[in-house]
Amino acid sequence: MTGKPAHKQTYRVEGFTCAGFAAKFEKNVQHLYGVLDAKVNFGAAKITVYGETTKESGGTSRSI
Repeated sequence: MTGKPAHKQTYRVEGFTCAGFAAKFEKNVQHLYGVLDAKVNFGAAKITVYGETTKESGGTSRSI
């Protein structure tokens, strides 16, 4: 780690019908390439993503 703070981006999301689905979505986003962490705010219908990635960067998963 370089000691620099991770890039932070917040996105609005739609279609969360329950908190369980939101938690699963958060976990899946955390496994995308370039994502260091992700946090869903169910009530605000937003997800905050930390890392070097964008919506357009594809959906390649990293190995865990």
